[in-house]
Amino acid sequence: MSSPFIARIQNLLHRTTPPPPTEAEHQSPAWRIEELDVIEQIARQMTDRPQLQVVLDTLVAAAARATGADRCDLYRVHPATGKLKLAASTVGPEGRSGASGGTRTEGIVVRALLSGAPVLEADITRSEYFNPLHPDTRAEMIVPVVREATRLGVIILESQRPDVFSEDHLGFVSRMADLAAVAIRNALFYETVERRAEALNILRSIAVEMLGTTDLRRTFRLIASETQKHTGAVNVHVYLYDAQTDSLRFGSSAWQDGRVDVEAAPPRSNGITAHTARSGERIVIRDLTRSPFNRNIHWEDGIGAFVCVPLKHANTVVGVFSAAFTVEQTISDEVLVFLDMLAVQAAAALSTAHLTDEIREGRDRLQTLVDNITDGIIMVNRQNRIMMVNPRADSILSTRVSAHVGQDFFRMLRQSGRGRNEPGGLFDRAELHRLAREIRANPAAPTRRRYTLPGKEPTVVEEVSSAIIHSPGVIAGRLIVLRDVTQENNLELYRQDMSDMLVHDLRSPLSGLISWLYIAQEQAHTLAPENAILNSALDVSMQSARSMLALTSCILDISKLESGEMPLALEPVNLHEAARSAATLMASVAQSAEITVSIQAPPHLEPVYADQQTVERVMINLLDNALKYTPVGGSIRVTITPNSHEQRVTVEDSGPGVDEAHWQEVFDRFVQVNTERRQRGGKGT
Repeated sequence: MSSPFIARIQNLLHRTTPPPPTEAEHQSPAWRIEELDVIEQIARQMTDRPQLQVVLDTLVAAAARATGADRCDLYRVHPATGKLKLAASTVGPEGRSGASGGTRTEGIVVRALLSGAPVLEADITRSEYFNPLHPDTRAEMIVPVVREATRLGVIILESQRPDVFSEDHLGFVSRMADLAAVAIRNALFYETVERRAEALNILRSIAVEMLGTTDLRRTFRLIASETQKHTGAVNVHVYLYDAQTDSLRFGSSAWQDGRVDVEAAPPRSNGITAHTARSGERIVIRDLTRSPFNRNIHWEDGIGAFVCVPLKHANTVVGVFSAAFTVEQTISDEVLVFLDMLAVQAAAALSTAHLTDEIREGRDRLQTLVDNITDGIIMVNRQNRIMMVNPRADSILSTRVSAHVGQDFFRMLRQSGRGRNEPGGLFDRAELHRLAREIRANPAAPTRRRYTLPGKEPTVVEEVSSAIIHSPGVIAGRLIVLRDVTQENNLELYRQDMSDMLVHDLRSPLSGLISWLYIAQEQAHTLAPENAILNSALDVSMQSARSMLALTSCILDISKLESGEMPLALEPVNLHEAARSAATLMASVAQSAEITVSIQAPPHLEPVYADQQTVERVMINLLDNALKYTPVGGSIRVTITPNSHEQRVTVEDSGPGVDEAHWQEVFDRFVQVNTERRQRGGKGT
């Protein structure tokens, strides 16, 4: 059964007015035991984690009944504003809404709370410091609610009778205040835990949603909308930051009135957003009127607080989001913790989305370039499986290579129906096997070949492949570039045909000219031997005509060599004698330049089967080139080295040599390099 004291408290909670205990009743051991019983039952209620309001109502009722107070109020310190706000009162639930003043901001109550010491005034009419809320109050007792140096609130008891409160009452109410402090701290702790658990659940859901998309625009909007939704901010803006250019790019915004992607104003170079991006530090402004960033800024009506949070990924600021609040709104620590935790998730999502967006843009640009390039491109991996094909490659090869992505490139060509059995074509199996073996033997070396695809209109293709180097020493695959050179090839053939025709047609008039010059020479020597000018002119004309005839013969021979139609008069040739014959022909030039020409060959050199005239021409050309570039007093050495299968002829000189950059072109037709280094002689053919 409940004790009489508990019954009185319960009656008081039901808005009855029991008589105050008499002095004798209050001093009796039974009453003290009942007080302890009340404290124990309230403490037991607190361990069951009831609603905080029930505990506070019970506390003020017990304090009022135990002391005989006409009124007992409990004020709590608001965690954000620091003001005292009525939390429980013996006048009932209506009183908690502000019937006794609602808040307390000054006076002896606040001073008692700040000092942490209780105040007991038997008759306030004898004190100048008391300013009661009710004019008929005579006695007042103020007990601070403090826990671990944290001021949580205050209990105020008032009575219309003087000298009603005693030190015993003060001790009992102080114990009530301790219980109130524990209850408030527990409630705050539970509320904090619940809010943070809720915030973590919200953040987890936001993170899953943000990381589930790689679309940069959607990521921007998620950050803005979720921040606005869970903080109640008037508006939230999100910006992408580029540290290299120190520039902010608007991403998205969310407004309390439902607007989306509407920017309030571009960020200033010296404003809050820019400062946050550069410093990487969060900026919290609880009163914009006192902000150093407030100069010349037009804020929306009612905006009084502002938070700007950097989005940092791997210690690098990748973006910034800001939230604006009204004057009435408070930026609590809970809000800041939520924003900081959201910033971590948002930075990761934003960085991923931004990187994905850059990769996507780069891929699209590359794909556009590859699709529109005039050359065909095929990329294969290390296993020669097709990884990428552009439309031009399909067009050049006239086969759907792109339909075989993932398949072996050489196998696809071998199995292609077009020209499968035509030797020498692109799909010739022997040629493909040779190329595959060449690549396997030296994967890093480039390959080059030219072939003609059969068809109604044959296509000439120039193919170049090179290794794709992933990292030093690591080959990721090969890039095959195909170029349709049919038109160039046809033009070259036409030019060659025209050249051959013109050169061939020049031989007949040149032969006739030489014949008539020969007759003119004989007549001049017979009829006018004393006319030196005439004879000299005829001799020069004859020499020039023969040079022109020799030049035309050389051009025709070059064409025959390129086409494989050059007839060779094979016979036993001693290369030592051929070299000596060439050196004898060039001896006058060598002597005039004081250049020593030596020939090194083993005695009794075996002959080789060759065209002697052609071999001598090659040697003369090499010696002539060496003489042009060898300085005065230099040397030229011709070395003949035989072995079981061949004889090698090497011509070396003490000149500057050929730059490595020109090694691939020195044997091209009609090409001369390093002409500025030439020591003597004119430009040859």
